[in-house]
Amino acid sequence: MKFYYIVLVLYLMNCTSNNNDIEVPFKQLEPFINEVNVSSVNIDDIPITEINIDAKNILFYLDEEVDSLTTLGSVIKVTNGFVFYDLGTKRLYNYSTEGKEAKPFANEGRGPGEVNNVRHIDENSEYIYVSDSGNRRINIYDQQLNFFRTETEIYSNEFYVNDSFFVSENSLYNGARDLIIVKEIDDFNINKATLMPRLVPLGYQPRSLNGTHFSFNDNNVLVTAYSAIPWIFIFDDQFEPKQTIVFSKSSFDTLNTWQLKIEKEVMGKSYFGRNPITNIKVVDNGDIFIGLRNELLVLSKNKSDMYEPVKRLVFNPTSESIDQKYFGIYNKVIGSDGERVFIHNYNYLFWINL
Repeated sequence: MKFYYIVLVLYLMNCTSNNNDIEVPFKQLEPFINEVNVSSVNIDDIPITEINIDAKNILFYLDEEVDSLTTLGSVIKVTNGFVFYDLGTKRLYNYSTEGKEAKPFANEGRGPGEVNNVRHIDENSEYIYVSDSGNRRINIYDQQLNFFRTETEIYSNEFYVNDSFFVSENSLYNGARDLIIVKEIDDFNINKATLMPRLVPLGYQPRSLNGTHFSFNDNNVLVTAYSAIPWIFIFDDQFEPKQTIVFSKSSFDTLNTWQLKIEKEVMGKSYFGRNPITNIKVVDNGDIFIGLRNELLVLSKNKSDMYEPVKRLVFNPTSESIDQKYFGIYNKVIGSDGERVFIHNYNYLFWINL
């Protein structure tokens, strides 16, 4: 028993030192500090910009009394509007901004093109990819929303695609050394890279410390984070680490976040914690949006080609017809058309100008 404890301490040594005087919670993260550009950001020092949301900003909202829709799951912007999954009806919908109507195009089921618990949706110039979690497959539709084929050789709850690569979870539970994998879009048998080292080995808890957030755009910019750690990692177009940003915020200390403590798995013992970062999105112009529960942090490149925070946003619904409670829990950027940024929460799809 003592041998295994010593091995674990050596493998997951906390509070290691580095050239940037940043406390590194896990030894596996040292390359992200010692070998790349590193900056520390106190989010409390960034002034808050309040964005008023009125009726004109709302593109779509769920009204259970009218259309039986209950909760917006994954949402993406497509050429002819938006595609989303409703957690209540368990169907895929296309919302056309021209017709102002949500129409289902995939029903719940196990047959070709049907879905069972969609966890993620993304697209490239040719196809729309849907994580059909309950059926353990990826459904692929063309841009006209016709079912094209099913991919069963790979499966992931979360992924991003462009015309060159498929970036996905590598699995929390199969013991893989790295948690994110990059594959060629035309041949899923070709691995381009594996990233984000596993923090918690098999047989130890909490496994949720291996959870990740990530986003990938059409220009091969990849941004990642561990769910329980308020750091983000930015990779270059060859999937090499380029920059690390370490965030701090006073509310993180009161959030009941995950304890970064690893222990042998105990049957029946539960582990709980809240994540400081709720989501990440890198849009095609390169801007990065980080969800911080009721806030959005916006990062842009500076003259040195490194990212820095430029805005800290909160949303203020000003119309009585808008239910304010949805804007203080979770807001996720899904894309941009160059002028407007499109965002969804559990009930509303809306836009803002920055």
